Amino acid sequence: MTSPTPTFLGPAGRFRSCAGFTLLELAIVVVIVGLITSIAIPSYQRIQRNSRYGVLMNDFRVFASAFQQYNAVNAKWPAYSSTKNAFPTGMNEYLRRTNWTQRTVFGGNYNWDYNITHNGRKVTAAVAVYKATKYPLTMTAAEMLAFDRKFDDGNLTTGNFQKGFQNCLLYIVQN
Repeated sequence: MTSPTPTFLGPAGRFRSCAGFTLLELAIVVVIVGLITSIAIPSYQRIQRNSRYGVLMNDFRVFASAFQQYNAVNAKWPAYSSTKNAFPTGMNEYLRRTNWTQRTVFGGNYNWDYNITHNGRKVTAAVAVYKATKYPLTMTAAEMLAFDRKFDDGNLTTGNFQKGFQNCLLYIVQN
């Protein structure tokens, strides 16, 4: 009867099978895959985070522009809206084709804040992201600071992007 796998006479004069991988070869492959993964995962996470930052910043700019247009047409800002995830009075036409009623990329809902005090600072007009029961905010304090460094002045108490009451996110339209 013949052997199912071809064999040859090895250097020590013993027969050796040609099929399969040695344990050492498999260990080397596992180490290489582990190294590639350890390099790729942080890069992927950074790309994903930067993409989310970009989406949030774009939303803030679109909303700020809509509120500024309203102000230019009506010579006043819309009234404060305590209803989260709803268009402020008079803003339907300005915001209807935006993400205003959608959950943000970091959770929470958008809201219009007019003449509101946040952490002892009076804010005339701002777009805010508040946590919601259904969509809690997932942006950490470190991510807020990184976002502020990327798009503003790197200080969460000054500039256009600030940390507001109950750690909400604020994009200041007018101080």
